Amino acid sequence: MTEGNLSPLLSIGIPTFNRAAYLDECLQSIILSSSRHQDQVEILVSDNASTDNTGEVVKRLQTAGCPIRYVRQSSNIGWAANFRAVAENASGKYVWIFGDDDKMRLDAVGAVLKAIELGADAVICNTVLFSRDLQTVVKQRFIRATTDIAFANANHVMCRLGAHPGYISSVILKRHGFLDVPLPDYMSFTGDGACFLYAAYCAFQDCGQVVFLAQPIVLNRGDAPETDLVNARDTGNCGKTLDVSDGSAWNRVFLEGFSRAFQVLETKGYSKHAVDKARTRILLDYILPRLLLTKNRGSGSRLLTIQAIKYFKSSWALWLLFLPLAPMPAIVLRGIKRLRRGLSRATTI
Repeated sequence: MTEGNLSPLLSIGIPTFNRAAYLDECLQSIILSSSRHQDQVEILVSDNASTDNTGEVVKRLQTAGCPIRYVRQSSNIGWAANFRAVAENASGKYVWIFGDDDKMRLDAVGAVLKAIELGADAVICNTVLFSRDLQTVVKQRFIRATTDIAFANANHVMCRLGAHPGYISSVILKRHGFLDVPLPDYMSFTGDGACFLYAAYCAFQDCGQVVFLAQPIVLNRGDAPETDLVNARDTGNCGKTLDVSDGSAWNRVFLEGFSRAFQVLETKGYSKHAVDKARTRILLDYILPRLLLTKNRGSGSRLLTIQAIKYFKSSWALWLLFLPLAPMPAIVLRGIKRLRRGLSRATTI
């Protein structure tokens, strides 16, 4: 962090709850990546009243000389409010809300700072999707672009990247841009997990330039428990307890939540064309792979199919791809996986 009264350019904030082991790995990767940029970066942990040894993990790193600022909530305020608390407590002009179970590459902070210094008002990072233990690469590039993209129009971001900006570890925003989103609007998406997606796209509308970094610099620890998506204690005003055994938590976020967020964003100034493209990307990037996963696990896809029809009935990809594939056995779907990849590329602008 900069000396004297100067604020850092970038605050990297980690909202966390009861993930001490993952947090330790996460923080060490951030410390290494930011070691050459300590005059421009602060590291902040917002502990949502953890009951494990989260505080001890942070204290050990602080004692070792790592510049970490630690804020602990007096009680669990919910995941969405804790995301917001990161931005409220941050000192930097830009805030990077980073997942407590993810890691960043050694060159990640440098790449983001370079993009900011070249004029980016927001930065979106590509990611590598791993297995839960970070030992096996599941997807080398979540977004298949191989060259950086500078967007001068928020609609173009939506067309090209769809729901990817809903993944917190991949997005760096101006702090005031995130906090300028009205709190009631932001919190209205708590129950279906789309708070950050909605806030990010609201913030993009005030950006002169949004830069996408094609080289993956974030390591995503995949296959998270269903309860991580929408925790029963954090469902806001909806008051519903989720039975995650049938995939309802995943469906609630990626079908119901994302669909509703894009519907609202259309009323906030995004074009119908951009919203339609984003919804198609959700089907290609998330729902079709989920169909294959449920088939491979032998858990069936009836609920997924019913809800896909409910929330994506206006998308061509539902009728031409998802519904014809839904009755097929897993072995056939695996053979069609390459087709999905090709069609996903065709939706880019």
